[in-house]
Amino acid sequence: MQRHHLLALGTALTLGSLTGCSDPEGTAPDAPAALAAGHDAGAHALPEGALFVAELHPLNPRVQQTLDPDPRTPHGVAGGKAYFRVVNGMLDAVVDVRGAEPADAAFPDGLHPQHIHAAASCPTMSADVNGDGIVDVIEGLPFYGPIMIPLDADLADTSSQIPTFPLASGVRGSYRYAASASIAALEAALHHALDLPTRHVVIHGVDLNTPLPASVQSLPGVPAQLTLPIACGELRRIR
Repeated sequence: MQRHHLLALGTALTLGSLTGCSDPEGTAPDAPAALAAGHDAGAHALPEGALFVAELHPLNPRVQQTLDPDPRTPHGVAGGKAYFRVVNGMLDAVVDVRGAEPADAAFPDGLHPQHIHAAASCPTMSADVNGDGIVDVIEGLPFYGPIMIPLDADLADTSSQIPTFPLASGVRGSYRYAASASIAALEAALHHALDLPTRHVVIHGVDLNTPLPASVQSLPGVPAQLTLPIACGELRRIR
């Protein structure tokens, strides 16, 4: 990944470029309202030993299956699980993904941006308001809400200018991400409680050579292939 693309992505995350936008068809929850509700009415401390899991379901499978320009990577569509456990005041995060575009000689910069988003549901194809058959990062925003925590190498640094996201590998396009951070430090940086049961995990990124329509939107200065959502899941407490 060229440095200026990573810097643009980091700047977008830092400046909060993924903020609320209107929903032309009225089918999505209002992200800023849901986020505000999470900050105030629904926010609560995370209990020691609690475990939260998100089942990550594919988004934009047509892009991953039929538009992928590399025939050597028959890895299907992205999916997996994200786990967050509260241990001794720390948030331990693990994300297992399969079916993502792997980094190899043909795609050496195959990183996958991933984040905890603030609200309120995973998008369906109803989010494709411009009718190009693809739910881009901007169209998905009213559903899963703005970025809350980048799941990169330094989980505790929510304002990293150059986030270091995981790379997938192998024909199955898999990766395991693991990191920990102080819950108090995270909440101090966010200025609100994590309130994980109301949040979503979103995975992004396809081959940079994938031929996407010009109508597919992205963040300023960042290729649409890098920000394209490929999997999403709602966090639920199971313990």
